[in-house]
Amino acid sequence: MKTNYFKSLATLLCAGALLFSVNTKAQWTAMGGGITSGSVYAMTVFNGNIYIGGGFFSPYSDLAVWNGGSYSSGLVSGITQGVNAFATFDSVLYVATDNGIYQLIGSTSKQLAIINDPCYALCWYNHMLYAGGWMDSIGPASSRKKCGHIITYNGTTWDSIAVEVDSWPKAMTVYNGQLAVGGYMNYSSAGDTLYGIGLYNGTKWTPLSHGIKGSGGVFALATQGSNLYIGGEFDSASVGPKYGPHIFTNNIAVWNGSAWDSVGAKGTSSTVYAMCAYNGGIVAGGYFDSVMFWNGAAWSSLGTTPMYSEINSTIVFNGNLYVGGEMFSTIGGTSANNVAEYTAPTGIASISNANGISIYPNPSNGLFTIEQSTENHNVKIEVYNVLGEEVYVNSFSTLRTNIDITAQASGIYIYRMLNADGSLLSTGKIIKD
Repeated sequence: MKTNYFKSLATLLCAGALLFSVNTKAQWTAMGGGITSGSVYAMTVFNGNIYIGGGFFSPYSDLAVWNGGSYSSGLVSGITQGVNAFATFDSVLYVATDNGIYQLIGSTSKQLAIINDPCYALCWYNHMLYAGGWMDSIGPASSRKKCGHIITYNGTTWDSIAVEVDSWPKAMTVYNGQLAVGGYMNYSSAGDTLYGIGLYNGTKWTPLSHGIKGSGGVFALATQGSNLYIGGEFDSASVGPKYGPHIFTNNIAVWNGSAWDSVGAKGTSSTVYAMCAYNGGIVAGGYFDSVMFWNGAAWSSLGTTPMYSEINSTIVFNGNLYVGGEMFSTIGGTSANNVAEYTAPTGIASISNANGISIYPNPSNGLFTIEQSTENHNVKIEVYNVLGEEVYVNSFSTLRTNIDITAQASGIYIYRMLNADGSLLSTGKIIKD
């Protein structure tokens, strides 16, 4: 197996005395002049562009489109108040505001609903558009009808859901074939005790144990594999009755399908307003001075922001991370006004095997064997994750040794082997399944 691996690796990476290049520096980039005179609340990708919504006046009012080099208007007529949420489905962009819900198909826009209070969350689920928020009535003032805090649109008409909730949602996403809803809800009309978070299948709610405890609610949701991550303003997730056992979470927690767990020792340090899956982990932003990344084992900072600033939206497009918020003019040391793009290290371009060094099996579960054809003494091994952080270091003086990164998240890692004098012996990538 070792010989076959070495031959396939040589074929793949053009064996020989190759140079390698590792970009261990992340890069934040401004998105033109950014968004000024206000706040960004939502971002999404539509028709190959990034749509940015919020309450702002420049470069356009409340809705702007970034094409990678410049801004244009969002082309949705009738919007007179701030944009809070987006959803896309089948070449249609849905837009939620403080007083209405709209759709955009190509350059043709249409108002789908007039609402009395803000809509904060949109999600396409089970062939219908779900909208959640503070609103509790729909239609013009002359013919307004009561509705719940979650309503559905089937392409023709709006209706309340079958089992309503007692307060307003802030975030929605699809998780394990159900609609995950987070916010301020405590109960459903069927008596379900949700306490900030629940799953809805179109006819009934499934509580996630006993929900969360804290002064606020759930403001952000993200899925990664079989896990549902929730962020907001809460200090624990309940695993028993309301005043019973709980897990300390510090504003972020993870539901694995059957139980709650904390995310790291203390999660994030303050209120979480935005999350998304990124690079094998989870990005979290909010009312704290950094964009944070969870790799499955530990938190790290992708870049600091000024004190009292907020990150309200995080999305991924073409492998890069985009963030939007308010009151930040710099991020990660780069000047940027309330929106910015993050490019992760590109990793390894090629591999050096001129010194007769092989690593196998690759991929593996995190245990790798390194073998030298010639014994080099006091060889140092360094392993870095895709953020350029060192996750493993060791030294050896034998023909064969092992690397153990089983505690790290699944993904691609970069290794370097150095001689005792610091010169480079070998570099390459290893993959943990």
